[in-house]
Amino acid sequence: MGCLKSCCSCFTNIVLGFSAFIYLLLGIAITGVAISTFFTPYGQIITPIIAGSGIGGGVAIILIAIIGFCAACNKESTCLLSVFTILTFVVVLLLVVAIVLFFSYEELLHEAARVDKEDAFVAASAVVSTTGTSIVAELSKVTFTACNASVTPSSEAGIYNFACRDNDFYQLSQILNNTCLSDNPINASAGALFTRCYSDAPGTIFSSWPPMYNLTVGSAASTLMVLNTAKGILCACSSSILEEYIMPYLLTVKIIGICITVFFALSFVSCCYQLCKRCCCEKPPEAAAPPHARGWSVGGNVQMTAQGKSGKGRKQPDSVYIARP
Repeated sequence: MGCLKSCCSCFTNIVLGFSAFIYLLLGIAITGVAISTFFTPYGQIITPIIAGSGIGGGVAIILIAIIGFCAACNKESTCLLSVFTILTFVVVLLLVVAIVLFFSYEELLHEAARVDKEDAFVAASAVVSTTGTSIVAELSKVTFTACNASVTPSSEAGIYNFACRDNDFYQLSQILNNTCLSDNPINASAGALFTRCYSDAPGTIFSSWPPMYNLTVGSAASTLMVLNTAKGILCACSSSILEEYIMPYLLTVKIIGICITVFFALSFVSCCYQLCKRCCCEKPPEAAAPPHARGWSVGGNVQMTAQGKSGKGRKQPDSVYIARP
């Protein structure tokens, strides 16, 4: 039983130190990515407010890592371990809330991706609310602007070519051209799916997202102008943009987030075990017997004698002694 307790204590302390190491890696990674957005094209997708929040969050996580290292190294300290336990609990709660919101956000994007499919347009319109429209609109706008998009007509009627002038978004150009624009002529006639999606008339899916230009039905020039806007290209190729380009990245983020949440939940359990062990379960060391109980006097050698009536030393029972230096 003692061996099992020792193994549990050693394991939980290792988890405690390793979780501090993971905190450190996450803090450095988040801070580095947030800083890099100021110097890369992806900074146009991630706003300065989000980037600044990322830097602050990364620094805070690094501080939590330092507290965790100190708590793991000092096996008798309970103050630092208590602080680290509380912070880990807060992090686990925030991660759980973020994952729940992330699943809702993912479902929203799945529905928005179906607006270019005739059989799913009505169902998607019922799911995507005004708040959802704002999220999809903002994501589409910043992506369209960041890639410096351009749509040009081809020699075939209704067929267009999409290009990102920024080479960092070359994959987006390939996806849209190969899975959307090159094989599907744009139908901008009255009542067509593209026309209904682009409209801001009440009852349409993106009615709360005002179009940049008015679409003139049957006009190739007007259609080309509309396709050179974020809303226009989204209505034409929503499944390609969201399902083929954005969702794979979100799936990776979701898996990583779930794994991190599970690990920090284990770290929180380990912290609780260590707190219980350090505060409640360890017995205080037994006090050493006082020197006089062992027949010794403070100061050095002693001489044991017994005093009789004559004042001379003589043998007495073992229980009668006088300690004299």
